[in-house]
Amino acid sequence: FRTHEIAQLKGLPHGTEVTVGGMISDVRTMVQQKGRNANQRYARFQFEDTSARIGCVMFADMYADFAERIVNDVVCFLRAE
Repeated sequence: FRTHEIAQLKGLPHGTEVTVGGMISDVRTMVQQKGRNANQRYARFQFEDTSARIGCVMFADMYADFAERIVNDVVCFLRAE
């Protein structure tokens, strides 16, 4: 389950692995213009819990695997560094 609330993330050392629970909102999908993933879709979205909200980016490699789950109003857990 969750290791932190979103409001606690700001003070953590860089590279700390965290799991947060919350809701996805404001999903926008885009097409990467340059680089090794050129012309592939990625997503930008907000993730919120009862303490705060944070902007997130899911890059093309991972978005290809999870696209059907990255939709508005979905409640889930996210793990990140």
